[in-house]
Amino acid sequence: MALPFGPFRDSLLAQGFGVIGVDFDCEKSLGEARDYLAPCNVLHAHPGPSRQLLLDLSAKTGAPLFFTVHGEWVDSIAQYADRLAHVFCVSASIRRRVHSLIPACHDRISIAPNGVDFTHFAAPSAVEARTIVVASRFDADKRNVVDLVRLMWERQAAEQDFDVEWIVAGQGTLIGELHEAAESLYSNAGKRLVAFDGWITSPQLAKRYSEASAIIAAGRGAMEAIAMGRPGIAVGSGGACPLFDMPGLLAAAECNFGGLGSAALADLDIPSLWTSLSSASSGGYADFGREGSAFIRKHLHVDAINARMFERYRDVLSA
Repeated sequence: MALPFGPFRDSLLAQGFGVIGVDFDCEKSLGEARDYLAPCNVLHAHPGPSRQLLLDLSAKTGAPLFFTVHGEWVDSIAQYADRLAHVFCVSASIRRRVHSLIPACHDRISIAPNGVDFTHFAAPSAVEARTIVVASRFDADKRNVVDLVRLMWERQAAEQDFDVEWIVAGQGTLIGELHEAAESLYSNAGKRLVAFDGWITSPQLAKRYSEASAIIAAGRGAMEAIAMGRPGIAVGSGGACPLFDMPGLLAAAECNFGGLGSAALADLDIPSLWTSLSSASSGGYADFGREGSAFIRKHLHVDAINARMFERYRDVLSA
């Protein structure tokens, strides 16, 4: 894999993956990446600089290039669609958008959603605490996460419901706004209700979910919480998806759990959502927790999704 230098690259190296760090603004670094990746017989890119790097490499080596589209930004895919072996879309709503742009490639577009690793995120368990976990990266593309959490804290203060506590897992350039909002909540409650974990590992996040009554999380984080039977709200760059019943879960899966096609924050019923979040510890969502976990295991298990992707690789290589 070729990745920018940073914590994600370092974590993959620690797990034993073959990874080269790339400065995409440095031609020397790009050349080293091309040399490193040249022996690969399958190339798989994501939008942005990695796509350009691997598109050039594919043209030179003849290795088939696969491409994943994660959201509304499709990285000018129509300009090079004929050079892609296959396009994976992480949700049905994104597949429809991609298909509208490159309809001639309909037989080379499929859905490969994000998946949940059940090694860490196990079956549902009962919980009595009134604790809501927020899990996300807090950068500009996750502005909706920050805004939704702030709306919920404002509602909590308005309701004077200060028995509900919060744990915020993640970091990013907007985290300071949440620290400021937490101070405002503290001023109203007279006690600290928000703890900030920063970045934590998957096992640590699973433990936090196991102790939570509800969650607010972006994308895969929401899926992992549902796998553990926790209701809540999925929120991302496209908007938000309430997760308190099976119709809501099915709608969220259609939109990649906060992605393209999700409800705009302005259209949400904040008082109603706060009531659902704050009352989750009563056990009223236990049936949904079990059904939701079973749905994730059946349809969004990472091993099954990876197997389908590998099958696409083999089909192209054997053609």
